[in-house]
Amino acid sequence: MKYMLLLLSVILSGCSQDIGNYEYTELEDPGITGIEDLSVLMFSHMRIEPRFSEDFDKAKYSFEWKVLEISGTQEPVIIGNSAVLDYDVTLAPGTYQLFFTVTDSESQIYWQKEAVLTVSSSTSEGWMVLCSDDGRARLDFISDVTGKTIRDILASG
Repeated sequence: MKYMLLLLSVILSGCSQDIGNYEYTELEDPGITGIEDLSVLMFSHMRIEPRFSEDFDKAKYSFEWKVLEISGTQEPVIIGNSAVLDYDVTLAPGTYQLFFTVTDSESQIYWQKEAVLTVSSSTSEGWMVLCSDDGRARLDFISDVTGKTIRDILASG
């Protein structure tokens, strides 16, 4: 009987009306577009300018661009902290997940867009060609990435 009374009091207290004070504020969705998969060459300049909704106030937000190697062997690398990414590519050749994060400075709520970033070297794909140059061996490289031929890649200077 004692347990029955305790169980009944727990059940009845669960039915009491919630009179909490809840304040809801509407969040402004930044409406981020313009973040797409892309391929770049190592040591080239990369610029990404995302588009936002018309009434988006950039002053109220912080921005972060970071990459994470898809194989997951390295820590994430932050490559920018502004709305527009201007970056001289120093990443090693490989495939990366690119993350663009927009954080509301007041509430710390964030939105994130992602894309695949492929970094290549002009010598990462192509053909090695061994040539005879007036009795001297010469090694050339025909790049599938740039379509250019690099003559005598082993020459000093």
